[in-house]
Amino acid sequence: MIKDKNNIHHDDLHAYVDGQLSQGDTELVESYLALHPVDAKFVAELQEQRAQLKTLFDTHLQEPIPERLSPHKIAEAMGDITVAPVLKEEAFLTKLNDFRWQSIAAVLSIFIFGNISGWLGYQTLVASHMSSQERPMVRQALDAHTTYAVEVLHPVEVSGKDEGHLVTWLSKRLQIPIKAPKLKQSGFHLIGGRLLPRNNGMAAQLMYEDQTGKRITLYLIRNQKTETSAFRFASEKNMNAFYWLDHDVSYVLVGNITKEALSPLAKNIYSQMAS
Repeated sequence: MIKDKNNIHHDDLHAYVDGQLSQGDTELVESYLALHPVDAKFVAELQEQRAQLKTLFDTHLQEPIPERLSPHKIAEAMGDITVAPVLKEEAFLTKLNDFRWQSIAAVLSIFIFGNISGWLGYQTLVASHMSSQERPMVRQALDAHTTYAVEVLHPVEVSGKDEGHLVTWLSKRLQIPIKAPKLKQSGFHLIGGRLLPRNNGMAAQLMYEDQTGKRITLYLIRNQKTETSAFRFASEKNMNAFYWLDHDVSYVLVGNITKEALSPLAKNIYSQMAS
């Protein structure tokens, strides 16, 4: 049961997509999504993927599962590979390579309408060495950029002209010291920023624009584990991102510009934030 309609978690969103919520909780989630476009987009993508998977594999759900696909037989075939609780895709499919495609589809159908729907939601994101902590962070930063960077009238909540109020407000809400990096020498000026919802907390987005109208966004969250990491790169379609963890703050810089153009901006921001 959802106790707070203003604090919906991703587990609740997955349960909503899978039809596992009560009528009352379903209405609470729908009210929440009407006010949170980033999460609404995420849910729409999951629903589309679920529909596509159902179309591909629904016929297999009506077939009896062959004896060779019983958990005992699969365990024998896979040897020491552990399937649960995390599905190790590459090892799993390698060990099942001798089975017919229909058999593989039948096995996958067991997982389709559970936790795998969330896993498949991240497969278009291309990145190397991305941890389980970093992947949702980068995913949310890309979604937030897609949602707000195209806005003409309301790209931000607080204008960059009121930078002092903006950084004070965001710092208070995220409970970490935030400052807006200066990028004028790189051709970008601060438009402003906004507060965003995320799993079990809040995120901040700072938006910059150059003379041609091209925009980049800096996504910041509180780093619960106070870890540090080197610069890393991710891309999706025509969007590129550099992300890093720096003690109590995590950063994702996103832009619809080339990796070569985005890289010096990321390094500039890193040096300013570290100083």
